[in-house]
Amino acid sequence: MDLGSVVEFIQQHGYLALFLSFYICLLGLPIPNEVLVMTGGLLAATEYFHPVVTFLIVYVTVILNASI
Repeated sequence: MDLGSVVEFIQQHGYLALFLSFYICLLGLPIPNEVLVMTGGLLAATEYFHPVVTFLIVYVTVILNASI
């Protein structure tokens, strides 16, 4: 699975897919948080999503996973 297919999946399913993919990845996969946060930045920079809403979703997801 490459970055293009992940971005396409998130584009098709919107902000809910963004939240769920970040939540699942941060919860159990051994991927550094910085990589996922940069992916959110990539989606906002390429204008797939609104930057403020994307920031809030990524921020809430990181905070939720940090509190578990």
